[in-house]
Amino acid sequence: MDGSIYMDIRTRIVALIFVIVLSAGCSQKPKPEDTMLAPVCCASLETIPFYQIANPEFKQRFEIAPDTSPVFEFESGVSTFQAVRLPEHVGTINFRVGSVLENQVFFPYFLVLDEKLSVIQKVAASRENIRYGTIRKSVYVDTQFELDTNPYNLGSARYVVMYTKPSEIGLFTSFKSAETLRSDEQGYAPPIAADPTLPHGYYGTLQVEISPKTFGNVTNQQLKEKEARTAEKTTPQATSNNVSPVVVAPVVVDEPATAVPAKSKPSSQMLQESEDFYNQLITTFVNEGEVDKALKLVEEAEKAGSKSARDAFIEAVKNK
Repeated sequence: MDGSIYMDIRTRIVALIFVIVLSAGCSQKPKPEDTMLAPVCCASLETIPFYQIANPEFKQRFEIAPDTSPVFEFESGVSTFQAVRLPEHVGTINFRVGSVLENQVFFPYFLVLDEKLSVIQKVAASRENIRYGTIRKSVYVDTQFELDTNPYNLGSARYVVMYTKPSEIGLFTSFKSAETLRSDEQGYAPPIAADPTLPHGYYGTLQVEISPKTFGNVTNQQLKEKEARTAEKTTPQATSNNVSPVVVAPVVVDEPATAVPAKSKPSSQMLQESEDFYNQLITTFVNEGEVDKALKLVEEAEKAGSKSARDAFIEAVKNK
């Protein structure tokens, strides 16, 4: 037999054996690392802990882990969760969550709540929405949706609860390996090795990203509703959850301006956190040459009760 033919047959046999062994190894799918849950922490949504997000520009990872993450009994069953209080923003925000594909997947579901902690929207992740990062970056089950968090609309979104369902435990999510992505991009044949498959579990990592989508104007009726709401006593759920004051995001409208507008009559006393946020944003706009936006922001801040926005604008112009 010709030596080259013999080597070709031998190579094919070795490759076939490799595929058979690999297939046998992949036939047993992995299982979630931990399926034990801590006792339920709270009797109702009004008493669960919320992480306060003050700025409509936000990005942070939350670790949902044994012994540290709270557990609640949802309609779908008991689950670990991460809950956040949303920043108030006049307009809409984009709420994006990436569940990191690592040892296992926390496959997320979402409850959007209003000020009274009533459910106003339900959202579920999709196995089809996989977001691939660049080299050495994470891969995510990606979910994003828009939310109205306008503080002047009493029925707008105030909270988001991220949890999973017991029915997800035992299911799997598959995603393309780096080799598969490379072969797809360069038009090569797919690699022999199968793409990774990860089990869904009660624990994992969620990367939450929030960014302003639109800005809007505040109507007189909305201002009255806001004043009426702030005049009321603190709601029980806000006290029990130790929710910190919320920074109200500014209204930014592109309108030409050549001078600082007449000082607006404040509608109420502004919190120091809000003062700092407005002043920082005003300074940023001036430094970036967005003077029109900075001027509009001065006017809006003073309507909301700011006493230092005008000084911050003048100082920023001097230092530019």
